[in-house]
Amino acid sequence: MINKNIIFFISLSLGVLSAQLSVSLGNVEYSGYSSDIEVPVIINNPNNSVSGMQFDLMVYPDIITPFSVSAYGSPNGFTADMNQLSTGGYRFLLFNAGNASSIPTNSDTIMVIHFNGSSIPSAVIDLEISDLTVSDSSGGELTSTSSNGMISIGNVVGLMMNSDSGDVSESVHIQVSMDNNGTVGGLQFDLLDTPDNLSIDSLWTTDRTNNFTISSTDIGAGTRVVMYSTSNNNVSPGNGPVLNIRYLVNYNAYGGDVLIAFNEVTVSDSIGGIYWISELDTGKVTVFPGYMEEPHNLIAVSGLDAEVPLSWSPPLGPVPPTVPFTIEILTDGYPGETSWDLTHVDGDSVVASIFTGELVDTETLYTWDLNIPSGGHVFTIYDSYGDGICCGYGEGYYRLLLNGSEIASGGEFEASESVTFNTSDGRFNIVEYSYLNAPTIEKELFNIDNHDLELSLPIFVSAGFINFSDKDKIIDNNFLQRRTPDVSGYNLYRSSADSPDYELIASVAADENEYIDTDVMNGVTYYYYVATDYTPAGTESGPSNIADGTPVEWVELSISDGAALSGYTDTLEISINNEAEIGFFYIEISDDPDYIIAESVLQTDRTQNYTLSVTETNGVMVVSAFPNGSNVTLSSGSDPVCRVIVRGASMEPAFVDLDFTFANIEDYNGVEMNWTGEDGDFEVSVETQVLAMPNMVVNPGEGFVMPLMISNSQPVSAIQLSLSSQADYITGVTVVSSDYMNFSDWYFGGNQDGSDYNVIITDLTLNNPIMPGMGHIADIYLYMDAGTPSGSSYPIEVDKIVADANSIGMFTEMISSSVFVGTPMAHFSIDTSFSMSGSAIRTIPVYLDNIVPISVFEMTLMDMPDGLIVTAVNPVGRFSDVGGLFLDNTGEDEDGNCFIFGYTVGTAIPSGSGPIFELTVQRKNTFGGQLGMFFGDVTARDENTDEVTVAGTGYAMLSVALELTDTFIMPDRYKLHQNYPNPFNPTTVIQYDVPELSKVSLTIYDLSGREINQLVNDTQSPGLKTIVWDGKDFTGNRMGAGVYIYQLKSGNFVESKKMIFVK
Repeated sequence: MINKNIIFFISLSLGVLSAQLSVSLGNVEYSGYSSDIEVPVIINNPNNSVSGMQFDLMVYPDIITPFSVSAYGSPNGFTADMNQLSTGGYRFLLFNAGNASSIPTNSDTIMVIHFNGSSIPSAVIDLEISDLTVSDSSGGELTSTSSNGMISIGNVVGLMMNSDSGDVSESVHIQVSMDNNGTVGGLQFDLLDTPDNLSIDSLWTTDRTNNFTISSTDIGAGTRVVMYSTSNNNVSPGNGPVLNIRYLVNYNAYGGDVLIAFNEVTVSDSIGGIYWISELDTGKVTVFPGYMEEPHNLIAVSGLDAEVPLSWSPPLGPVPPTVPFTIEILTDGYPGETSWDLTHVDGDSVVASIFTGELVDTETLYTWDLNIPSGGHVFTIYDSYGDGICCGYGEGYYRLLLNGSEIASGGEFEASESVTFNTSDGRFNIVEYSYLNAPTIEKELFNIDNHDLELSLPIFVSAGFINFSDKDKIIDNNFLQRRTPDVSGYNLYRSSADSPDYELIASVAADENEYIDTDVMNGVTYYYYVATDYTPAGTESGPSNIADGTPVEWVELSISDGAALSGYTDTLEISINNEAEIGFFYIEISDDPDYIIAESVLQTDRTQNYTLSVTETNGVMVVSAFPNGSNVTLSSGSDPVCRVIVRGASMEPAFVDLDFTFANIEDYNGVEMNWTGEDGDFEVSVETQVLAMPNMVVNPGEGFVMPLMISNSQPVSAIQLSLSSQADYITGVTVVSSDYMNFSDWYFGGNQDGSDYNVIITDLTLNNPIMPGMGHIADIYLYMDAGTPSGSSYPIEVDKIVADANSIGMFTEMISSSVFVGTPMAHFSIDTSFSMSGSAIRTIPVYLDNIVPISVFEMTLMDMPDGLIVTAVNPVGRFSDVGGLFLDNTGEDEDGNCFIFGYTVGTAIPSGSGPIFELTVQRKNTFGGQLGMFFGDVTARDENTDEVTVAGTGYAMLSVALELTDTFIMPDRYKLHQNYPNPFNPTTVIQYDVPELSKVSLTIYDLSGREINQLVNDTQSPGLKTIVWDGKDFTGNRMGAGVYIYQLKSGNFVESKKMIFVK
């Protein structure tokens, strides 16, 4: 149960706490002109006796003053006093002067403050108490609150207005009503409309002010109204209208509320006293829908396929009746030649001008500040001599500023320059004029009155829009606001001959000024307008200008991508996507770079009744189609209309851009149709052909035979060489074919042309090319001049051209010869020829004939084509006898060549002849056919490590036979083969099978699982793959001896094997 005693105790405590000590000022009313206005000070002290108090008082407005204060009530013996603290501020004190008893607990008046209102007919005065301090009999401060008071003197007046609504340029009716309890003899007040969208049209009295006179004055931000009676009539006490106002809503007023407020109000009584205004109520005019500017400059684009793009300019905002316009001219050395005029386009009236001769001061800035009417204008500046005001005789210029923004400037013109501009839509353009018959008399003697000079046609200079930069300019107290109205969007309307009524087709957001109408039919003309949507204000603007657009069909051309090896062909499909029937077409397609040749064109199902042709004109493919009859047309469709056979013709791999550069497509009536093209790409790839001439050793005055070797992957029908040598020591004699093939229908010849020996080898029938392979095709007989210094090598420089039966050049590399004259100190040679099966391992000996001991040698051996892998290099003969060694990187290099670096320690290779090392070789992958091995660069040093003269001559010819497995079996699964040799040093061969086109990786690891190198990470085609590892890691460092893991991965397939690297 709840304890009732506790509830009673809480309630009693709350009642005691709520009854606090308070001091309040009374609210009093007195008639006008009262000389003694008494305001009581009342205390409510329910709990404590009071022995004194102090408080401050503010009087607002400060129109009356207290002149005395007195203690009031019982007990006797209290005294009251006061003093002024500030303007309108006073301090009051009540204290016990005669040791009287304290003020007991009660609620009573204890002080009276006296005010003098003898000069005040009417007022409402607030009395505000602050800083109240109340003490008890022992001097302790008591907690207290205070309340303010008020003095009402005489009668007061209240003014109020009603509300109305209207649209732009309409009138609205506002009444001013007055509530007065005294007689009113006159009124004066200002009426301010915010925003400034209203103008007073007329003012008239009501029944209460029937005999009053009304006057009004424009005060800029509003109107001042004065109402008075010349016959001393008064407005009797009462409540009701005293003034009628007819406002006109400005033409540029936006939708919304316009508030009408009173300001500076004075109401007098019958003898000139001023009433206190107790109430001022604001009026309101609701403008609806308000100023709604339409969009401008609607443009509809014709000629596009199945669409009409639309664009427009947003509303500019209200345009004022006049705009500030400034003209600045800095004169040149002949100011008297300059004149100008400004004309208004509407009515072609001259707004302002000056005449020739008015400007007299040279190099002086003249300024004209004008207020010009809104609309279109033309400003023209003239120079009577025809040389402008800059820059032959000074740095003169003119500058035009509209509303503070520069719209044009110049000075470098001839006879005149005109600037056309429009203050409404912000557009401008500039043209200039010159004399067709320029004056020939000297400038100082020229007088325009004595010459009849003819002006040229206008010369366009520039055009654009004026940038007002959202500036607000004050003009005659009216704001020129060039701002875009707040809108919610735009509504687009459309009509056509089939649907003459305009219908809404789209609504777009306020920040969009473009739209593409795709719901159209080609060949139909559509008419459009756009309106500004002012929702939610309630409606939309009027229509913009009408714009029309006609969509037409665009025929779509396309060409397929292609690819071909240089010298070979591919077929390109040309398609036409058309709806209307086509009678004739002519198409030009460029290939950039010009690496393909169009050879023939084939019909498709769509062009069975057409005669097609294709030609090459200046590197441009031209395709034309003529109907085989007057009723033959190309019906609608999108499939290919022809297939063009093209041949790749490039000396380098390239991607060729196929671009439609021109087309003439006519419909069945012979009317030309628009078109667009989707371009294509063509990839031209090349294969490398190789020519080689081995190094030679000859004596001065000797003739020698230079073998010409070829390794070609494509049929070759012509070879042209131009041989030259240092100091013209070598001259040509003749060229003789080999027995490599039947060359009976070929021409072999050579002729000496100055320092060059030109070799021509060509198939006269163009039907018997050198088929892909490798071999010795010709011997070039040369002669070494008897005066050639001995002991040096002389390289033969070769310029080459290799071509197929279509005279298309082929990318060709050349292994050139170097001819050593005399006897070299070290003569390395290869002279071997053998056949090997696909899986066989063979050795190739390398010989050395040296007349001095050799301690170091370095060389490169190249196989042509790259079909061999050098798996080992081993010393033999004299090199082995002296303990010869090879550097670790000896063997197959990354280019597929064989790098050799041999050296001895302590004892050099003695003079003599014979083999000094052997190459162990095996074919690469599934290579089969002929190949050759040639010397590249060769150097050698003697036992003192001095460089010696050296030559590397001869070559090896190898015939590698394909095995049965090479011909018929393709891998059907992934497989990793064991490397060979194994163990190995310095290189080993790794082979693996790939059964399908796939991503493959081959990675080397050490036994700890650390990745050493990744030999393969690529997408590979099916087949047996071969790669050589040189025992190095990612950074090229040689690994130490040990066991390594090589792992093959492709998709989910993983296989690993071990190999041993020995030192």
